[in-house]
Amino acid sequence: MTIGILLSGVLFMTCIVERAFVSEAASADAIAQGIFVGQAYVSRNVYLRGFSDEQRRDWPDGLVASRLRPPEKTGTAQRLELTFSRVVNASGSDEYSDFPIRERAPGEDELNHPPDFFGTVLDSSLEDRDIGVYRTKQSISVGVSVLAWGAGVSLDVVDFRNNGKRRPMTNAETMEVADKKKAVETRTKDYKCTTEPGFLDSATEILRAKVKGSAFSIRISEYSNPGCAGHLEEVYVLDVWEDGKEPSRFECHHYVGAI
Repeated sequence: MTIGILLSGVLFMTCIVERAFVSEAASADAIAQGIFVGQAYVSRNVYLRGFSDEQRRDWPDGLVASRLRPPEKTGTAQRLELTFSRVVNASGSDEYSDFPIRERAPGEDELNHPPDFFGTVLDSSLEDRDIGVYRTKQSISVGVSVLAWGAGVSLDVVDFRNNGKRRPMTNAETMEVADKKKAVETRTKDYKCTTEPGFLDSATEILRAKVKGSAFSIRISEYSNPGCAGHLEEVYVLDVWEDGKEPSRFECHHYVGAI
């Protein structure tokens, strides 16, 4: 299925954004605080997650969003202007017993809908917490996964050229993954995993972007991890680095369900 956002009949692609320059005091942590991922729906509701394990209490009043994944057709760049609506913690919430089903376009069902950042196994209830809900006045023809950022972080050209390539690993990360794999082997000596765990070294790139007015760049990658017992989660990895330095890593975990 062709997935796109239409504005005045034109399908849009890469993102070139003109906004305020990042502060001279910018750090990897500060930039990561202003980066979000999620899904925009035909209802014009946009649901977002941040790259932090801590509950966020300072969601920006306004954000800019572009598509998280490369489009299937070429076209002119587009951005969505987002206005903050509310914060929700979905786990066990009545509000999310039918999310994201209720956000789908007419005619879409469990087996026939665009890829959804918040999709779950058999459309089971969402477990993710701390979701920011935004609204846009712009028309969205088909639901689409998005990258969003705040006014303090202006992204220049969003580049999909490395999409699908293996994410580079630092020496420290290589050692970290080796330790985790060894720990799994130790824990599973007396029983067999029903699924093969996924690790950071399997992550593939989605996009890269420059942070305008600074020496910083970002990269977003992803990998799947069903663990040893089939509890699948999608892991989104945000790398932020200054030219000539190693990246700082941040993660966003979405629980998909038992497979």
